[in-house]
Amino acid sequence: QKLTFDNNDNGDGAGMSIDAVLDIVDSNKHLRKLEFWRNLISNQIDTGHIERLCSAVHNHALVELDLYESFAFGVGDRMLVSLLTIDDLKLEKLSLAENYITSAVSTLL
Repeated sequence: QKLTFDNNDNGDGAGMSIDAVLDIVDSNKHLRKLEFWRNLISNQIDTGHIERLCSAVHNHALVELDLYESFAFGVGDRMLVSLLTIDDLKLEKLSLAENYITSAVSTLL
């Protein structure tokens, strides 16, 4: 199963919240692929969502995670480090394009 969240609210706050999407993810233990695309400043994944996303990756059947243009500056770094420190990481594909990932994190890896 796949869930794609493509935020097209144009900054007016009309899109589905990140928390609402994560509630759907939490309730679906068979979800294999999760995509977040273009989350605007009004609805970006922040540090408070990292634990829930990492929990979904660790506790569910997620094997693909695509978070395109979804984080504010610096938060993508934290997400990447948090994901890669999960014991027995099951992800087969991880994409974090356009998320301000710094070379310092890449060097750390």
